Amino acid sequence: MTPTITTRLERAASLIFAADAVLIGAGAGMGVDSGLPDFRGPEGFWRAYPPLHAEGALPRCPRCGGVSRPNVLMFGDGGWIPDRTDAQHGLYGDWLARQRDRRVVAIEIGAGTAVPTVRYACQREESHLIRINPRESQGPAGTVSIPMGGLEALTAIRAFLG
Repeated sequence: MTPTITTRLERAASLIFAADAVLIGAGAGMGVDSGLPDFRGPEGFWRAYPPLHAEGALPRCPRCGGVSRPNVLMFGDGGWIPDRTDAQHGLYGDWLARQRDRRVVAIEIGAGTAVPTVRYACQREESHLIRINPRESQGPAGTVSIPMGGLEALTAIRAFLG
């Protein structure tokens, strides 16, 4: 590790140690350490796998025969059932409100700039931000930018925490 990376990892560990609360934000890149390709990199998901519908391999519901899918919000998704997510957003908002005047550290792992929703949630003004991303670790002033994969970075931070 370079001295700059070591300094950043030490800073991240000290922020976590001093935190009253920790917010974890995980983007699609979070799965890379488990063997999944990232979405937009040179070997990304969109390049590595052809669209399923082109292969006729879409799963079907055993009851109605319609296309089966998880209740995961897709882009422009008219079939989304928001009840559970709306309740979770309410709980998240309540948690954020309770964090006022507390030292919050946001650890963002694998979130890119193409769909910046996770980034927006993590870079609240009153938070300290640790951004872990091998290609897009830059952030607003004060961000602890760690250009590493999630597992490698978290393991290194853990070593500094003792």
